[in-house]
Amino acid sequence: MKVFNPTYIESGHKGKAIVVTVGLVVLLLCSVYISYRAARSRGDRSLFLEAKRGDLSSLAQLERRGADEYIKFLAEDRTAPVVVRSAALEMLKRRPQDSTGVVALMLWIKEPLVIREKAVDYFKTRGCDDMCTSDLPPFSAR
Repeated sequence: MKVFNPTYIESGHKGKAIVVTVGLVVLLLCSVYISYRAARSRGDRSLFLEAKRGDLSSLAQLERRGADEYIKFLAEDRTAPVVVRSAALEMLKRRPQDSTGVVALMLWIKEPLVIREKAVDYFKTRGCDDMCTSDLPPFSAR
């Protein structure tokens, strides 16, 4: 078994020592980053589950964290409370990313009326007129 010899570096193997050191630092940084991403993902998932049960503060935390995919899932999820789905649609409306594919499915007649109206609002804020959405009267007018 070889024991570390300090003269190894002095004997012309400085390049190898630098490469090994850089490799170990990169490996350490990668493991820290992967651990961070896994913890963040677990946190986002727990916030998603709390929001799905009706906790609007968890939904707001998801928005602050930039977890757009979970917000889209909540907007689509028919088992989530309507108030959560409605709030998720409002959040999608404020986002610069285009979520028309997700929101278009919410115009179906099987969706609750509040959700369909939020979907219409989403499309109208994106520049769509009555030609591409059904012209529903405002909910407060009923």
